[in-house]
Formats: sequence, structure tokens, C-alpha cells
Amino acid sequence: MLVAGANLADNHAVAMRQVLAAQAAGAKVAVVDPRRTATAARADVFAQLRPGSDIALLGAVINLVLENGLFDRDYVTRFTNARYLVNAGYGFAAGLFAGYDAAGRSYDADRWAYALDGQGRPIEAADIEAPGTVFSHLRAHFSRYDPATAAAICGVPAGTIRELATAVAGRRPLAILYALGITQHTTAVQTIRCYAILALLLGSVGVAGGGMNALRGEANVQGSTDMGCLATHLPGYLPVPSWRDATLADYAVRHGTAATTGLAALLAAWFAAPAAEAYRWLPRQGAGQPATYLPMLAAMAAGQFRAALAVGINLLASTPDNRLAARALAALDTLAVVDLYRSETAEFWRLPGVRPAEVKTEVLLLPAAHLYEKAGSLTSGSRLVQRQPRLLRPAGRARADLAIIDGLFRAVRRRYAASGSAKDGPLLAAAWEYGRPPAADKVLQEIDRACPLYAGAAGALAAGRPFAWPDNAPILYADGAFTTAEGVARLFAAPYAAPDGTARAAVCLDGPLPEHYEPVESPLANPLHPAASANPLLEAPQDIGDGAFPYVLTTYAAADGAAAATVEVSAALAAALGLADGELVTVASRRGTARAAVRVSDALRPLTAGGRTVHTVAMPLGRSATVLGVNAVTSAAADPTAGTPAAKSCLVAIRQGE
Repeated sequence: MLVAGANLADNHAVAMRQVLAAQAAGAKVAVVDPRRTATAARADVFAQLRPGSDIALLGAVINLVLENGLFDRDYVTRFTNARYLVNAGYGFAAGLFAGYDAAGRSYDADRWAYALDGQGRPIEAADIEAPGTVFSHLRAHFSRYDPATAAAICGVPAGTIRELATAVAGRRPLAILYALGITQHTTAVQTIRCYAILALLLGSVGVAGGGMNALRGEANVQGSTDMGCLATHLPGYLPVPSWRDATLADYAVRHGTAATTGLAALLAAWFAAPAAEAYRWLPRQGAGQPATYLPMLAAMAAGQFRAALAVGINLLASTPDNRLAARALAALDTLAVVDLYRSETAEFWRLPGVRPAEVKTEVLLLPAAHLYEKAGSLTSGSRLVQRQPRLLRPAGRARADLAIIDGLFRAVRRRYAASGSAKDGPLLAAAWEYGRPPAADKVLQEIDRACPLYAGAAGALAAGRPFAWPDNAPILYADGAFTTAEGVARLFAAPYAAPDGTARAAVCLDGPLPEHYEPVESPLANPLHPAASANPLLEAPQDIGDGAFPYVLTTYAAADGAAAATVEVSAALAAALGLADGELVTVASRRGTARAAVRVSDALRPLTAGGRTVHTVAMPLGRSATVLGVNAVTSAAADPTAGTPAAKSCLVAIRQGE
């Protein structure tokens, strides 16, 4: 079992009990983390690495698995694209994959395509080791990551890397558990892919006890992503139409018949109009990077929005480099905040550095009901959908989210009832009938009709039966039933559309294979390819620093809620700087400063990387008041595919006194 960037002991107690039970039954537990956490203290193998260097560490583990023949050859041959031949135009040199456009900071992914036969199907070699196969490219790519090279990058000793490889390969299947310590980096998607490649090589996907397991930090994070709370996907993980997809037929060509059938069902549930007509009302994703929330805030700060609705999000507390959020909100005419409390977002003008006299935004606070004060459903990380009945009546004027959104929609539609403008078509044609007052069960019934993943959920829950999407499958991808366009798991992410139009593969924007790139702010240049040190799709070039900000800051979720801001330092760094436990210091980055009390901790230690000593310091993400300080210094650089900000790695200085 491999736990990466997650502290189960403090933040996922139920999962930790299961990990300890598996360990007691003979499982080996390995932990990868920049901090020696309570979870790491129970591990059989602990790899304490420099923040942002996971791919270097994993690359060495994959290299050892391949070179020592520890992979499951039968599984890899039968259930992955290992035998597929890659187009001769593919290549990788000096840190760049073929097809890189320096001016646009983008890739032509067609350069990574498969070699196809006359029917448009990938050509398969007789053996995975044949020249030009996915497997041969995979082996060559990771051959550069020998343990000594990886150790010099990530700070984990070569011997520990070998021990880690032996531990994860020696106990099958391998279960990988990960959390925000992996996802909040500029190479987040590729790091997760790297872990997935390791799991596939070990035959550990689609089997009981194996696979990739994202640890969810809230009760319904899984349900929210299932229902389209992502910039790139609609409910059921249907791709958002691109600006190229002018018609539903265009969408079908790009994304396949399965996605188009799902989209037609969604449109039928949303609009009282034929699917082809309703399709034109959907928003389009423009050229370039997805419109995730950080680019949206930048556009808001530039005056491209007049109003915003913040539902259950405290932007000032959860946005790295939170000055961006403050500038964005100050540029609005109207901000409506739906939350349980009077949050910092609802009073953003109080943030240090914001001039209240210059803020013209009208703020409306809509009090929301708590989880137990409203009815609905929750979907756990194991895909299990459960009913959530209302247990308490909301206090005062608080209302359930459904009631608030329903009321807003009906009021807006009444306002535009007589409009003859085409742009108001979706508002007037929306099939919005959830009852008066709106009922959560009616929403679930619509989800059942509109989202193929959830087909059957409403009936099962109404009958008191459990339901896990899809079709109550206990294990995803069992017996090699992968849902890719190729029908097999993808060690190499090539663009591919099935010739029968059933499906189209998605690609990672920054390459078909994971590659180590340094964080945007790093104390080291990338020894593998200094000319392409940071992720080449990022607009900001790598900032190696000039000595003014010598330490690497990472963040973590505090088990005690962290009522006061603290900065965790190793005993070695505390001695070098003359810091005492509890002393108030200023933590500074290129973005801002935060006051914090020093906490001398054995969770951190100096690492040797790039031939020098690298110190990591850590600040907890506790209550919102403390997070405001942390996010005054963190970086908003983001993963180019997912848009997740790099809250887990930036450069800081620690200064005594004010």
C-alpha cells in the first residue's frame, strides 16, 4: 500500500483504520511526503522528499520495476496499450516532447499519436519489447531516472528509493491512496498519471484491493465532480464543448457517440427543446488553457465580470496568492455569497492591502443551511450514493442551497419572461420543475435521467437499496474492462478516436508521459534538462531565486484546526537562524508576508538535493483566519491541464521581528 501526499492518521481516520488493519494482516505500507506525519510514523518505508519532486522519485521506482522485471508482463500485455506502435513523429529531447510550440506554450498532441492501420486502428506489435511500442518508449523514457539521479533531485537517498520499489512491487495488488499533497502542484496531473502507470505495471488496477484511490476531504467532493463542478467537464464527465464544436455533429466527431448520447440525455433533461437546438446554448471552452477558477479570477480582476455568486467557497481563504481574489471581488458590481457564516469573502475589503474606499462592490449575504439541515444525497469516494435526510430545521432565515438557487432562477426568469433576445433562449427554455418548494428527490430523478453514470440511482435509493455508479459495480475496470477509446489502459496518453465513433481519448496537455519539471519557484535548476526546467506550458518562467527567499514552503491540513498561524521548521534550521519555539516571525514570499509563531518540529529535516542542503518549512491550513496569512505567501501557479494551484510549493524567507 502506497500513501502519497496524504496524512490519513490526522485527516482520514476511517481510512487509516483500514490501512492499519491491512498492515496487521501482512501488507507493507509505504508513505511519500515532505513531512514525517503521524501516518508516516506507522509506515514500513518512508520516503521524505522535496516538495514538487514526486515524478523524479516515482520515475526511479518505475525504472527499477522495469529493469528488474518486477512488472506483471501478462497483465501489461493483455490490458494496456503496451504493444501499440507510436507514430514515428514522436520524440522527446531536452525536456520537450515532439510538437512543442514555444510561442503558444502548447503542444500539437497529434505528434504523439499511434501508428494506425488502414481501418484507423492502432497497429500492435507481437511483443511489448518491440522497437517503437508504447512499452519501449516507456522504458527508454524512465531509464534516465536511476536511483542516484532521482536522489539528487528529490532528496530521498538512493537506498530508500530501492527499498520503496521493493516494498510496492513485493506485495500485490498495490493500493495507492493520494490527496492534495499530490494534486496541488504544477505537475499534478502527470504525477497522478505516474502513480497510475506504476499501478498498471504491477497489475493492480481493476482488482480488489488495488487501484488509484483519491482521498476526499469533504463528504460530497466525489458527488460534486460527478455533477460537473469542473471547468472541463459536464455532469457524468462529459467533455465541455470546444469552440471548434459548432454543432452537435461536430461534438460527436471529436468526442464519439457514447459522449454524444450522454450529452443528448443531459440536454433533454435540461431544456424543453430538441438536442441539436439546445446544444447551441451550452458554453464553449475557448482556445488555450481551460477556464478554471484562477483564470476566471484574473478575468474578473480585469473587469470582464459584473456579478459573481460564491456558493460554499471562501475565496480569500482557499485561493493561493489571495490578493488576486481580493482584486477580483473588488472589480465586481455585485457579489452574492451563499455560506453558513459571514466569511472573509463576504467581507473581502478587510484584507490587508485592500483600500475599502476604493471598493464599490455590493455584497449580498445569503445564509445557507448546514449539511444536516437539508435533504439530498452524498456520493463517497467509493462511488456509493447515499440519501441525506433533513435532520434539523435551518435556523433563522437560512435556506437550503436548492431553495436559494431555485428562488434565484425563478426570479431571473420572471425578469426576462418577455425577452425576445436569442441570448435569453436557454433561460426561458430551461426545464426547471422541482416543485414548490423544490424537492431534492426531483433533482435526483433528473440526475438519474440526465447522467448515465447515475442511471438507476433514484430507484435504488427510493427502495432503500445501496447504489454505486456505474451499475453498482463493486470494482471499476474489473477483468480489464477499461472505458478508453482503445479499450485498454493507457501507459502512454496518445490522442486517439475509435474508428466506429464510440469514443475519443483525452490527452494531457503537457505530454504523453510524466516528466519531472521543477516547481515555478524552486531552489534548484532541473538537472535533467536545465533549458526546460519548469513545466514548459506555464507562462511564468522558473524562478530559481536570488537567495532572498531560500526556503521551500509547503502547506498541510492541521488536525487541530490551527487556531493560530504557525510555521513549522526543523531543529537544524531553527538552530541556524537562532529561532526559539513559539517566537513570532514574518514569513515572506514574492507575493506577500504572514506573521506566524515558530514551531520547531521533527516532522521536517534538511534534505540534500542538487549537491546542496535544502530546507523545507511548513504552514498549516487551519481555520480561515490563519489561512488568510498562509495564502498571502503561497503561489497561484497552476497545473496546465487541471488548473489546480501549486499551494504545496513556493519559496519563502523567515525574518525575525516585524
